[in-house]
Amino acid sequence: CFEFSNQNKICAHVIINRIKQIGYIEQIIFDVNLSEKSKLEILKSTILILKNQDVSCIRFLGFDQNITNRAELELIKRIGFIIVKRGNWFVWKSLNKNFTHRPQDVFISRLFTQGNN
Repeated sequence: CFEFSNQNKICAHVIINRIKQIGYIEQIIFDVNLSEKSKLEILKSTILILKNQDVSCIRFLGFDQNITNRAELELIKRIGFIIVKRGNWFVWKSLNKNFTHRPQDVFISRLFTQGNN
């Protein structure tokens, strides 16, 4: 887990995993006030760290179900990742008619979905 700070204030967390020569970006959390440029620099630093660990490929499991997930995908694309559309199913069934949340309101995380044997 990497913590990035700006003037003694934590502005991002990036959780990675590595198994043999495959690196996984598991979770990215950015401060809402962080600029796009800073976000890109943080991701580039993460890639460099993985590269220095002899990683030959990095996997990022992306989602496009809400604004936050789509913004992550745009950042990932801007630094050279290729998005492979092979589906990412999220199944939703409300069991309570008074339940007011909608599936698009749920933030879907990659945490513990990649690189685990």
